[in-house]
Amino acid sequence: TGPIITALRKGKLSETDFAPVAESMKTLNRVACETGLAHGVHGATDITGFGLAGHAWGMAEASGVRITFEVAALPRFDGVERWIAKGMCTRNTDKNRDIYTPHVDLESLGKVASDVFFDPQTSGGLLLALEATRADGLVRALRGAGVTAARIVGEVGPGPARILFRG
Repeated sequence: TGPIITALRKGKLSETDFAPVAESMKTLNRVACETGLAHGVHGATDITGFGLAGHAWGMAEASGVRITFEVAALPRFDGVERWIAKGMCTRNTDKNRDIYTPHVDLESLGKVASDVFFDPQTSGGLLLALEATRADGLVRALRGAGVTAARIVGEVGPGPARILFRG
């Protein structure tokens, strides 16, 4: 959300083009939370100010696990990379990068692609962890409950604690 909000604030994006982001930020995580609990979720975090990388690191560090994300599977708003490339990032994106880079492997992602994962979200979604055998069922239930962005984005493996963005 950060680059798109920044573009709006700087007059580079119309209110109409911002509408899908605004709708997303107004959506509460209650349905996703309750559905996740009913399907055996045993770890969760909301993606807000520390970005995906920071919040995932919190889960990995607390649990002593490695979390590997498939970059292509991660949901993003249309045009977010374009806005990042035009310098529409928040101040806290670089702060998050400085804090979490020691705990994150970005493979060959460039700065624009990786900024998406350090971006401090405003009212982001949830990152849920559960047994792999239950993941497809949870995604189906979430989509059935109206959480259209629900998808499997990666996997958890044995530690040491680390975050990997693959792809």
